[in-house]
Amino acid sequence: MSLRDLGVEYEHVKQDRVDGEIDYDKLSSVMDEICELTNHYYELVPNTRITRNAIRPLYRESNINTELLAVNSLLEIEVSLKILLGATKNMAIINPMDYCFNCLNIKLMELEQGTIERDAILTYIQKSDKSILDHQI
Repeated sequence: MSLRDLGVEYEHVKQDRVDGEIDYDKLSSVMDEICELTNHYYELVPNTRITRNAIRPLYRESNINTELLAVNSLLEIEVSLKILLGATKNMAIINPMDYCFNCLNIKLMELEQGTIERDAILTYIQKSDKSILDHQI
C-alpha cells in the first residue's frame, strides 16, 4: 500500500466510529505502516532540513507532494550532472555544447535571412550588447 493510500485510510479510521469509539487498534496498525514507509523513504532520501526535531510521518497529501517534488528535482539534477560529466569526458572528441544538445535530442537549425524570428533575435542581441558585430552572430 502506498503512503497516499495509507494517509486516506488513516483519515477514514479517525472519522469512522464503532459504537461512538475510534478503532484504536486499526488506527495504530495504519500509523505503524505509515511510519515504516516514512522511515524507508528517509533511508533512501536523507533529509538535512530536519535536524532538531523528530521526523514526522508522511501521511498528508501536501507533505507527500512536497517530497515528490524534491525527489523529482534530485532526479533532474542527476541527469544534468551525468550529461555534463559526459560532455567533460568527451571534450577532446566533441564540443561540449554539441554533446549536451545530442543527449537532449536538440537539433539547431540556422534561421533564414529576413525571417521575423531572426530579426527579433538579432535586435535583442544588438540591444543587449553593443560590442557584438553582425558578422559575429
